[in-house]
Amino acid sequence: MDGPAGLRLAFRGELAAAREVFRRLLAAAEQRGEALSGIVFTEQLCGIELRAGDTFAAARALAELEQWAALDWINGSPVRVRATLAAVRGDLGSAAALAAEAVAVSEANGDEADRLEALRAAGLAALLARDPEQAVTSLAAVWEHTQREGVEDPGATPVAGDLAEALAETGQVEAADQVIGRLRGLAAAQQHPWGLATADRSAAVAALAGGYDETAAAQLVEAAAAYRALGLGWDAARALLVLGRAQRRASKRAAARDCLQAARAGFEQLGCPGWAAAAAAELDRISGRRAAAAGGLTPGERRVAELVAAGLSNKQVAGQLYLSAATVDTHLRAVYAKLGVTSRAQLARRLGAPR
Repeated sequence: MDGPAGLRLAFRGELAAAREVFRRLLAAAEQRGEALSGIVFTEQLCGIELRAGDTFAAARALAELEQWAALDWINGSPVRVRATLAAVRGDLGSAAALAAEAVAVSEANGDEADRLEALRAAGLAALLARDPEQAVTSLAAVWEHTQREGVEDPGATPVAGDLAEALAETGQVEAADQVIGRLRGLAAAQQHPWGLATADRSAAVAALAGGYDETAAAQLVEAAAAYRALGLGWDAARALLVLGRAQRRASKRAAARDCLQAARAGFEQLGCPGWAAAAAAELDRISGRRAAAAGGLTPGERRVAELVAAGLSNKQVAGQLYLSAATVDTHLRAVYAKLGVTSRAQLARRLGAPR
């Protein structure tokens, strides 16, 4: 099985098979001393791990890519990959900056694929930051490109589900339905595992944006299970995060707590501290939260610390946790004092957040 077949497997969400293809191709390239082929296969493996949400494995592959970039073997790709990695980790500050840099590099070298991936990374970061308007701006540009160019594999540029979520959050229900309709049609025609799961997730997210609905909630649970079966842990945790948030708003506290705890655990296992902090913030809004956290921090202080360590500004933390800027400042001063740190970089190292 060759590279194109491995790519199709990755697009379909069949990651275990795709990973095996590119590992075998990489081993063969290394045995033959084919450096350029090795770079290509390493980049594909990095992309597979980013789809899975495994930021640890993706970071290892990225480190290998950057060694080649330092020798001018490749141009542009590492910046785009770093932007996506930061977005998957939930490092908002880095994701935005790296996405902007990747767009600039892609415009300079004419690499449209890098530009599109950078815009997708920016859109993911905006979704986490609860800025759906900005997410729509970035993700719609990618979606329009796929339509214009006739890209029919929904996993080739996996933007439909994220765009549908952003559109639903901004109240653009009809536009979200159009995206979901095209996604479902393509996925059904191709029996596309990732596409089918994402169409279900997107339809449920759009329904929940208009109010809690048990049918939509069950659909999200099924989508999360489908993602897990494919090895798409990050997508599964994101589905549970949306569901837990909707359950909390509907005062279904026990169900929300279980769902959000599962989402947080999933994100933490994959090395996605910013997304884990978002799930934890929702948990803290449910009555009966824990009295204290590790390091002597209160739950509120812990959530602020985790979001700051993940790269959010104080203003972004305030928006995500529904706090005033003054309250965030107070919490952060207390965190610094309790943990004996004096900067955001020291805080990130203390909490073990990837920077």
